[in-house]
Amino acid sequence: MSRQDNLGGFSTVDTSGMTAADYADDENYSQDLQQDIAASAAQAAGINMDSYDFGDFDPGGSDSFGLTNKAAATGILNSYFNDPTKTGMAIRQSFPNFRSPRSGLNQFANLYTSRRGPMSRSDFNSIYDRTALNPGGINTLGYDLAKTLQRYGIGSGQIINNPNAGRLTGTVYGKKNARGETVLMSGGKSMGIDADKYYGGGSGSDIGRPDLETYQDKYGYADPNQRAFNRAYDSYINPRNNPDRVGYNRDVPSEYEMQRSAERGQVRPGLRSTAFTDRSGTPTVLGPVATYDRDFSGMDNTAMFVTGGIGTLARAMLNPVSGISGQELPSAALAPTEEMLARGETSGGMMRSFGEAIGQGVDSLGNIGQGFVNAGTNLGDALTNAGVNTVDALTNAGVNTVDALTNAGVNIADLFRSDPVPQVVRQLDDAPLDENMYGSGMFDLTAPLPQGAAVPRSSITRDSLSRADYFDNFRDRLEQSIDPNRSMEDANRASGRMLNELEQRQLNSIDGLGGGQRAIDAGTTFNQLPPNDVFNYFTR
Repeated sequence: MSRQDNLGGFSTVDTSGMTAADYADDENYSQDLQQDIAASAAQAAGINMDSYDFGDFDPGGSDSFGLTNKAAATGILNSYFNDPTKTGMAIRQSFPNFRSPRSGLNQFANLYTSRRGPMSRSDFNSIYDRTALNPGGINTLGYDLAKTLQRYGIGSGQIINNPNAGRLTGTVYGKKNARGETVLMSGGKSMGIDADKYYGGGSGSDIGRPDLETYQDKYGYADPNQRAFNRAYDSYINPRNNPDRVGYNRDVPSEYEMQRSAERGQVRPGLRSTAFTDRSGTPTVLGPVATYDRDFSGMDNTAMFVTGGIGTLARAMLNPVSGISGQELPSAALAPTEEMLARGETSGGMMRSFGEAIGQGVDSLGNIGQGFVNAGTNLGDALTNAGVNTVDALTNAGVNTVDALTNAGVNIADLFRSDPVPQVVRQLDDAPLDENMYGSGMFDLTAPLPQGAAVPRSSITRDSLSRADYFDNFRDRLEQSIDPNRSMEDANRASGRMLNELEQRQLNSIDGLGGGQRAIDAGTTFNQLPPNDVFNYFTR
């Protein structure tokens, strides 16, 4: 199986059984070539070879027997892989004064992982010079200075941290209730553990308190110093913080939680690049960490530009997005361009971030301009339609007004002419003869009124004429009695006199009761009126 390495391209040569001694034969290799091959192998392993002159050495060349220089260098690399602790020391010592060997160590760890698989915890901690007294290793502040001074015979070069840093004293209360509040007492029993037992490396059951958690129960390590010593390897072996694997950290979002959020595809905190620390190339079992630019939304860009310097600082702080090289791009990341990938880059930094923001701004302005154009077009269409509709409405209104006035004129004229049939007669002819507000049939006020009615009971009955004959007779008499030259005021006064006389006749026909109360049990019928009384009121 071929593997990509730092010697260029892929190697399919099986060199698992070869050692550096196999390439020391002067008959096959000159001393200069051997040195170049050894230097090439050391450089591939992460050892700093900036001061070495490779001349015209071709890593892809071969000797007269067909053995390639690359295969020879790969054989030497095996000796580096066989002893990671020794290789790590060589890498650290090869770097110039006041310079961190982190890049060389990361290169070796990534190369080892790609060829040999996951590195052991002890080897990983040793190459980065992590110890119980200095759990931070090469990342500890002042490490480079201490090692540089050691080279000049000043100091031991060792950095010792306080092993009790981060430990609590006295009684440790770690139990929480449903609201996240610390519980001090429960059932009259203390919910605290003595600090010595809490950091003693045992579980709650070991100290007789199975209802409580010790530091070991929470994190799998006895105390904060031991946890700090192993934290880097936990990140290496479990870069996505999967709760089902070794190295899980319960204090930060798990892989499952990140997959359901905007952090999908990112590595766990501690491996992520920041505005001040670039962690690109940090080794993990899945591949080296890759840093991308954040894909800010248009709203984000607007808010950052509006806030000026604060927005620029916020952009710098939030821009880095960290994933794993060769794997799924994080959901929040801006994909690198082909030109960037050709240069071996995945992030363009703040320059690219601002360039993308300006590009989005230009696109937004273009969209806004197009929106105004569309709005103008729609407004023009709306005004045009409104004008057409207004003209139509006015035209229809004019037509309807003319029709209404015409009909009104005809109706008014009909009221004051005898030929053809007057309008009032036509309306009587067209009206239903047996429908009224009480239902079908003629008025019958002798029927029981609805419950709660306070009006008197009375009845109006028809005469002996049939319904059709009665209305025909009524119409003929009405036509004969109407004087078209009479004013409406006279007609109104005549109606009033008729109603008053009808009321008086009704009152005369009512029997009086004691206490001034009246019982209305009968009413005036049409037969009780003289035949021509109704018409006399309108003609006299």
